[in-house]
Amino acid sequence: MVGTVTEALRHIKAKLATLLDASTILALCHEVGYQWCLRLLDPVTTVHLCILQILHRNTAPFLERDPAKGAEWLRAGFEAHLADLYQQWQALRIVTARCAELLGLSPWELADLLRARGFKMTNLPG
Repeated sequence: MVGTVTEALRHIKAKLATLLDASTILALCHEVGYQWCLRLLDPVTTVHLCILQILHRNTAPFLERDPAKGAEWLRAGFEAHLADLYQQWQALRIVTARCAELLGLSPWELADLLRARGFKMTNLPG
């Protein structure tokens, strides 16, 4: 039995991978229909890092006050990153595969995303 909050947090930090194991996280992802590409930051790693970040009290202040605003901020950040990478791609400074990788997408997912947003799908001059 853990006696204090500090001891409980220490226990969770030390045992996170066994308390919230990969099979549990992946089963929940499948249950809700979440799909992902095989990357370094898979759902298991992402969840563990997120929890550890919160346990270390390393959170953005607005996330604590308003989670909906946090989700909006994350979407806006993604859109800004997408726009920046798209400009680099249009200027031939970055290849499609690298652009997709930086966004955590496959090249096909990137193409679908750009089409859905009405972006021009060729970076050839003329």
